[in-house]
Amino acid sequence: MEVMKSSSHKPAKGANEENERYRILIENTKDIVYLLDAEGVFKYIGPQVAQYGFDPEEVISQNFLDFIHPKDREKMFLQFQKTMIKGSEFISQFRIKNKRGGVYWIEEYGKVQRDKSGGIVGINGVLRDITERKRVDEKLRRAHKELEIKVKERTAELLTANEALLVEITERKHAEGALKESYQKLQRALEGTVYALALTVEKRDPYTAGHQQRVTNLACAIATEMGLSEEKINGIRMVGFIHDLGKIYVPAEILSKPGQLTEMEFVIIRTHAKVGYDILKKVEFPWPVAQVIVQHHERIDGSGYPFGLSGENILLEAKIIGVADVIEAIASHRPYRPALGLDKALEEVSQKRGTLYDPEVVDACLRLFTVKGFNLEC
Repeated sequence: MEVMKSSSHKPAKGANEENERYRILIENTKDIVYLLDAEGVFKYIGPQVAQYGFDPEEVISQNFLDFIHPKDREKMFLQFQKTMIKGSEFISQFRIKNKRGGVYWIEEYGKVQRDKSGGIVGINGVLRDITERKRVDEKLRRAHKELEIKVKERTAELLTANEALLVEITERKHAEGALKESYQKLQRALEGTVYALALTVEKRDPYTAGHQQRVTNLACAIATEMGLSEEKINGIRMVGFIHDLGKIYVPAEILSKPGQLTEMEFVIIRTHAKVGYDILKKVEFPWPVAQVIVQHHERIDGSGYPFGLSGENILLEAKIIGVADVIEAIASHRPYRPALGLDKALEEVSQKRGTLYDPEVVDACLRLFTVKGFNLEC
């Protein structure tokens, strides 16, 4: 560098001061300033090179490639040639190796030096230690690589878990389908059994044939009018078909007796609610079938039988079956009397609304016949 060269003539005082400022600046910076000739030989190297174990005096007059790490030597030689040919500036990174075998990463910024005629006579530049930065970069690279591996592993685990979940979902759907089919078969079997029981009752009491079917139809219509759930309506349908199941224990001559029943005969007939309960109480229905059967003759004022239950102690389903039973019984023919007609039946529940019969149930029943044209014979 011009500021470092001696001169045969005595420099001006201003020039000496400027050179001194450059020297102080170069020697106190952390970066290493260097100057190479056209052959790549050091003509100057900053004193900071001593931190790598080199005496600046021994570096001078040696080729720069002697200090480059063998793995980077060819790359830096080609970089030097390219710079000398094209006269371009460059930035490069390479490793150096000191006398004790220590390896350091260096970042170099250099440009060609020209003589007064413009010819390229060498390269000057700055060397900066980036070893720590490279170490940090390497740690980040390893961490990123490890993270990628973990992400791939986790992704593979999730894919495996997802496949297993899909298999489980498929198997569960098949199981649900089989369970649903099994439930439907059981439901059909249960309905068939209920119908068979209903038919058994009607075979013993031919005068009330169709009674249970009509009660069922009306009770379900009342429940629908009241906005009850489909599940409750299904339960009411099952109970309706067999609400008089206990009559199979009542002697046939009493059931078909054409004249007025005696007090004792009434007592016997009234046992049918409790008998029906006793028959079905251990059967596990999806609905409270046995409880509704035993309560369908209870009345909200406590005057009913067999237990004299009142108000909220009577199941809603039993209140509905009870109203439907009364309507059908009054409106239809019985062995001991002719049919009294639908008007008489509606008058009965209307007059005793809130006394014997639940008001909401009665209101729904009356709407069916007076507003919606419900036909008891359907």
